[in-house]
This record gives sequence, C-alpha cells and structure tokens, in this order.
Amino acid sequence: MSDQTPVNAAEIRAVLERNDSARLRTWLKTCTSCGLCSESCFFYLANDNNPEFMPQYKVRKTLGELIKRQGEVSREELEGMKEIAWGRCTMCRRCSQYCPFGIDIGLMINIARQCMRTQNVCPERLMNIDQSYVEFGNQMQIPDDEFVETCEWMAEEGQESINGLEIPIDKEDANIMSSRKPPWSCTWPARTGPCPATAGRPPTSPCSPATSRWPAWWPSPSTTRRSS
Repeated sequence: MSDQTPVNAAEIRAVLERNDSARLRTWLKTCTSCGLCSESCFFYLANDNNPEFMPQYKVRKTLGELIKRQGEVSREELEGMKEIAWGRCTMCRRCSQYCPFGIDIGLMINIARQCMRTQNVCPERLMNIDQSYVEFGNQMQIPDDEFVETCEWMAEEGQESINGLEIPIDKEDANIMSSRKPPWSCTWPARTGPCPATAGRPPTSPCSPATSRWPAWWPSPSTTRRSS
C-alpha cells in the first residue's frame, strides 16, 4: 500500500544510518557481479534466467540506489523497488550460501524494505497486519474480550479429550498450549461468509466464538459450543 505524499528522504537516511556498518559497506564494494549466486535463486530459474532476477541485480536496484542517492528518490521509483524487494525475493538467503564472499543479500534486501516501509510503500496486506498489531495486539484483529472467549471455548471443547482442561489468562508460570488453527474467519473483510480457501468443503469447527464474526454458514455459538 502506498500514498501520494512526497518521499521523506530524511526518514530513509535514518534507516540507512541505523544499519550502516563496516560489514555492509564491504559487501557493497566486494560484490563483483560474478553471478555465482544466481543459480541458487528460484525466481531467477523460474523466469528463464532473466538477469533482472539475479540476486545482485535486486540489491543494486533497491538498497544500492537508496544508498547512492541518499533516499532522494521518487515515490514511483519506490514502487518499482517494492516489486523487486517483495515480489522477487523471499529473503531465503540461499544466494548467500553460494556467494564466494559470504555477502548476505537477504539482509540487504531487508534493509531496503525497512527504507520503503518508512514511506508506507509496502504490500497492503503487510500494512494491514501492522495496523492490526497496533490496534489489537495481534495480526487477526481479535479484541481482548474475544480472545478470552476463544480460550474459554477451546477449553470447553477440549475437556472432551482432556479432563479438567483449563486455559488461564494472564497467569504467571503457566504452561502454554499452542493452537495451530487460528480464527481465520477474522481475516476476511466481510467476515460473514466462508473462507475462499475452504469454499465447498464441510467445515470442521467454528473459527471464532464471537457471534458478530461467526461465519454465516456455521450455526451460532449458542448451538455449537455445547454438545450435551
């Protein structure tokens, strides 16, 4: 997501200064564009060995440009860098394993991303997640009362398998249970229908105990939370 406000070069420079180090400067000067890292990048291989997908090219066109111009770039240029930094790199660091100089290209792309984030140039979904953390303290936009009710519901359902199961809230030195299935119904804008990823499949369990966010295709909590 991006806006149309002028680019604040000072904010970009602040990120560059914060990450400035002898190691980073050495990496920028040491790269000889030998291309040995290219074969390790699946973006490069999946795009018919297009040189624009070579790891060293991606760094030079993002972080390299930001450093050379000290953040004095246009918003349009930042949008182009966004496509490279997020759309052509996962920061998997495979390229670093193949670099004869040990240059950490993933870290350099990360710094470029930091610079862009200061200007709200970032994939919209990530910006929404950031805002969700600010407002709710989590990435699912779940208010505190709904989180508590979710824990109560999980404990109640879990007692069928574990006698006396409790999920205490804000208890010191408590054991932690990790639930791998988040209430994904909260992530969809409408919050009233099924998740597109599971459309057509029979649901296995409700995703959120709050009736205001309960999927329309699932019975209300009052009819599902008690099986007796």
